Amino acid sequence: MFSFSLSFAAKERAIFEKQAAELAWRRCLLPHNTVKVTLDPDTAHPQLVLLEDNTSMRLELTWQAVPNNPERFDCCCCVLGREEFREGKHCWKVELRGELEKDSNLAVGVARASVKRKGGINMSPEEGIWALQYDEGQIMTLTSPPICFSVSPVPMRIWVCLDYSAQQVSFINADDGKEIYEFTGASFNGESIHPWFWLWTSSVQLCLRSSMPQNLSPALGGSCSSPDTPASPLLDPSGAAQE
Repeated sequence: MFSFSLSFAAKERAIFEKQAAELAWRRCLLPHNTVKVTLDPDTAHPQLVLLEDNTSMRLELTWQAVPNNPERFDCCCCVLGREEFREGKHCWKVELRGELEKDSNLAVGVARASVKRKGGINMSPEEGIWALQYDEGQIMTLTSPPICFSVSPVPMRIWVCLDYSAQQVSFINADDGKEIYEFTGASFNGESIHPWFWLWTSSVQLCLRSSMPQNLSPALGGSCSSPDTPASPLLDPSGAAQE
């Protein structure tokens, strides 16, 4: 029994040390991978009103008088981020202002540049969209079938993290630093990838944030050594800190 206890303690310590190394690695990389994202007005559905220098949006019942250009979504209330990525790691924070109601419906994620703009959209990886959806009080993947998550309370701030080379899209609860879900083996097909948003509720306003967690040490902006086996080195759970 004593030998078993020592073996268990050694395994626990090894797990702790590995997690500590990975945490340090993420704390180092976050300042280098956080990017400023803005909404592209040329792609915004006519019911989406962009505010604050295209860093937030709300849904209106009436359509705005905007050109029906080829880039604009005309059926689903979607909009792309202006930024496009073809390599590297990139993270941005999405914040919801207001109150999620029982029938609130929205989604955040990424999409290929060639994503369909006109008519109905199959919002799924098959269409070139990798995203999480808020739907009637719960979070789920935009996949068929969807994967549902029991997260309470539902986070009002989420980090979206893209690792283009690894073909991964991760979603982190910015309120407690825990990973919600990660898409792996994403079929980017060599295309540019844009931030992607869908808003179908008037009870909340979707906002983009690019600031660093305040409790990160300035020294973390320097060079860092890598742990032996970094796992998803995109984000530090300390992203839960308030701005």
